[in-house]
Amino acid sequence: MRDLITRALAATRASLENTSTGSRKIALARTLIAGAQLTVLLFTSWQALFVPTGTGEGGPSCDGIARIGAYCLAPGAGIDIPTVIVIACLLLVVSGYVPRISGVLHLWATISISASISLPDGGEAVAQIVTLLLALILLTDDRTNHWHRTVRGTSRLLPLGWAAAHVLRFQMVWVYVNASVSKTAVAEWQDGTAVYFTTLDPMFGTAGPLAPLFDLVATTPLGALAMAWGAIVVEMLIAVLLIGPRRLRPFAFWLAVLLHGSFIAMIGLWSFALIMIGAVLAATGPAVGLRDLVPHRKAPADAVLPADRDAGSGTPASAAAPAPGEGDAGPGVEETTGSEVRQWV
Repeated sequence: MRDLITRALAATRASLENTSTGSRKIALARTLIAGAQLTVLLFTSWQALFVPTGTGEGGPSCDGIARIGAYCLAPGAGIDIPTVIVIACLLLVVSGYVPRISGVLHLWATISISASISLPDGGEAVAQIVTLLLALILLTDDRTNHWHRTVRGTSRLLPLGWAAAHVLRFQMVWVYVNASVSKTAVAEWQDGTAVYFTTLDPMFGTAGPLAPLFDLVATTPLGALAMAWGAIVVEMLIAVLLIGPRRLRPFAFWLAVLLHGSFIAMIGLWSFALIMIGAVLAATGPAVGLRDLVPHRKAPADAVLPADRDAGSGTPASAAAPAPGEGDAGPGVEETTGSEVRQWV
């Protein structure tokens, strides 16, 4: 038991030493999420976002956490001024400037949208969790712009960002496991009729140039069944790949692009799809960089990986500065190497 704990601590230490304090992958992820939110505010009538529901009178909801949102801090300001402020915050996120500050502003803008509008979708709920964890990750990022090169640093908050990155990873695993498993208990998903009724719904059904093709497939029993179970299987695969070793996690991102890209093509679900794709990208873990998403030739066994180089010097980090406490894991305990650790963290 003692040896197991020692190895776990050594693995955590090695993982922290190879964690970047600024990542272009996170930049792309948060840009996708902010871009999705901008599509809601720029291409939807602002009045339509605050329609009456149930016995309500309409207007922004100011219950619970929505009280700190843009629409509720100044109730007499209406909806135009707060919406313009939220749009400005999201544009700052997309621009990439001051990520440490814009991460917090992105969280605030997300709360303002998802907690105040009348009919938020599932993507808005996911965005709240993801932007909260991204705000913690970005507290370690002291770059001027998040599109600048990925760097490694020594921020005192690095352990917080590292922990938030892994919480985000496992949160997204749960999202997709729950989405997949819950469908298998619904009769309409089991026999494919859920897809049939969704695609042919006059209000929420298929749209765009590919609508006739999707309608044709959904109206055949085998086609509807394949589409329903295809979604269930892909959702589960995304979860399995995210929880798996480092080399497999980029495939989770591409499966998310395939799954949610098909939702865009079929029913025009742009904002939800972009939020989920961005969330999966961010959830691939701190050991996965933007270049890891593109298949490339396997490096020789003795090659120095990009994550092993000291930032800006081109020198292997192991040669530039020995890791604190390196080699003192204890008698009889095999030292855990960085390459082994990066397979899982």
